[in-house]
Amino acid sequence: MFVCIVIVAVMTMQFMSRTELELNVVRDRASLYRENNMGLIENTYTLIIMNKSQAPVSVNIVIRGLRYTSFIGTTDITLGAGELVKPPLTITVNPSKIEQKITPFEFIVETGKLNQRPNELKHQSTFIYR
Repeated sequence: MFVCIVIVAVMTMQFMSRTELELNVVRDRASLYRENNMGLIENTYTLIIMNKSQAPVSVNIVIRGLRYTSFIGTTDITLGAGELVKPPLTITVNPSKIEQKITPFEFIVETGKLNQRPNELKHQSTFIYR
């Protein structure tokens, strides 16, 4: 009987802690960085976002830890139930504002409330220049 209670408790904890969104980031390996026609430095990434819930969800993509940036690509996305999206996202930075060759930062995918709890996914990445 005790073993059954433990099994049910473990399964309940796993179900309650299950994330309803999943985030992975893939860096464009073809070019570590490039300079665009305006002299800005670009790094390109592919975000892989999966909605594991049974309801649609809207997300907003932001970055933290990298200043003076702008985006090329969509940062507001709506995912259907069970949908997987792979939006490309290019981050541009003025080279005079870059202090290091490799700058760590975080991609953050924010949602409103998903099943009555706020949801925020983070993924570490790097911005490369020179």
